[in-house]
Amino acid sequence: IRVAAHPTLEILQQHEYWGSAEFRIESLLEATLLVPARETDQSNSTIMHCIVRGTGGRRTSSSSDGGKLYWLQVNLQTAKVEKSHWLSRFASPANVRTLGLTCTPNGDAYASFLASNTIIVMVLLGDDASNSSSILQEVDLPNTQVPMLVPNMFQSDTVTHGCNMVASSGIGLRARYLSSSSSSSSMMMTSPSKKRTRHHHASSSATNVNLLVNHLRSFFWQSYQDPTAVSIHNMPPSLQQASQDELEAAAVQFGYELQQKGDTSSANNPMEWHKAYCSLLQQGGLYRSLSPAARWRLLGMGQELAVFGQLARMPVANPSAAGGSSMETSSDPLRPYDIGQWLLDLYQVDPSSKNYSTSQWNELLTVALETAINYRHEMASPVYDIVVPTNDDDNAMMVTPGVGGSSNVPSKIPEVPLWTSQPALQELVKLQLEQWKRSNAKSEEGGPVDLVHVEAVVKAALVSYSEATQPKAMKLYPQVRALALDLLRSVTKEGED
Repeated sequence: IRVAAHPTLEILQQHEYWGSAEFRIESLLEATLLVPARETDQSNSTIMHCIVRGTGGRRTSSSSDGGKLYWLQVNLQTAKVEKSHWLSRFASPANVRTLGLTCTPNGDAYASFLASNTIIVMVLLGDDASNSSSILQEVDLPNTQVPMLVPNMFQSDTVTHGCNMVASSGIGLRARYLSSSSSSSSMMMTSPSKKRTRHHHASSSATNVNLLVNHLRSFFWQSYQDPTAVSIHNMPPSLQQASQDELEAAAVQFGYELQQKGDTSSANNPMEWHKAYCSLLQQGGLYRSLSPAARWRLLGMGQELAVFGQLARMPVANPSAAGGSSMETSSDPLRPYDIGQWLLDLYQVDPSSKNYSTSQWNELLTVALETAINYRHEMASPVYDIVVPTNDDDNAMMVTPGVGGSSNVPSKIPEVPLWTSQPALQELVKLQLEQWKRSNAKSEEGGPVDLVHVEAVVKAALVSYSEATQPKAMKLYPQVRALALDLLRSVTKEGED
């Protein structure tokens, strides 16, 4: 059968079975047949999978992007479209090239596309006829290793129920769906005689979020690497039409992903990526859909990246920085994330094994805390569209009268704590304050601790515990506040309090 000339397509193009007289299939891009095994399929119907470009439905007559791409499943026995899936990733379907489409014996179907110089492989998971919520998933192939696929080499793999392909670079590849609920052993091979168990209702939201993250990732790197080649109008429609909860989860998840890509050899890059990402969300109109909680999370990422950028330039924290040796005390090197835990581990090292002075440690901690607080005041509004109190309002923000006139009750706290309120950093500033209190603010070398260092830790402790969201930390706020203020008074001259 020549699928492209199959009469079912002619019937569909007359929109007798589509269900909407407004829809019209403009062109068939790719098609393949799935002939079911008689012993496992009671319906014994041949299914045609096809990728089509169509217009209609909710589209307006003023649209000029060449329609939408759909993945159709057509029952050739009844000549009806059983399922249709809008490929919402593609903002400009006219510029998308279909490279292959194939079906596997278990009912899964794989397709490959070329869009914006990237090869995308999608899988439409087959399922029992009683379950109408098939899953569409996708993955982007690295364009350096896979610039293009060899024609007519996109074929199904009957053993693993995946698909095989060959890149123009000579690399052979295999794509297959691995269930997230499978163990490591069962993920290695799928028996052709067994059907997978899908948990649609439990995983549908997570699946949608993962797809949105993939779309965000692809669009961000394309626009970042060549802003002149990718317009903001090419943003995947899936991002613009996603539910707020799913878009928000995807935006935060990809933000964390960018944060974790940096290292001390490229200290500027993570922050550059982060700000470019926030700018992309704003220019694309997605940022206004983010709740205050999501914006606080992005601001917290920015704070930590700002701290990372400053510490990475200090020889005492980074062996690759100009000039000096590293604090060889932590099991992990400095990274653009989990810096609070890194500092706490550094503080708790056995004194006999430390290869740095107290003054070096105090300077390191002061730089980290001041950078985080200054970043919040300077960047919250212009970058994250968050209004925060000015320095004159800090005391009003941190402490408000409680029931009965008590002033030891934290004020209204942010919905999401910032980097300075992470548990590891809270524990660190509390331990540091307690140590200085015991030693009367004397360093291990015998000299007084610099007042600038004390003020930085005191301010960070008050901000951190006043904005705590964990019950344990909230209960500790009065104790930490009293400790911080007593210490500050003990190291300041009379009249300077």
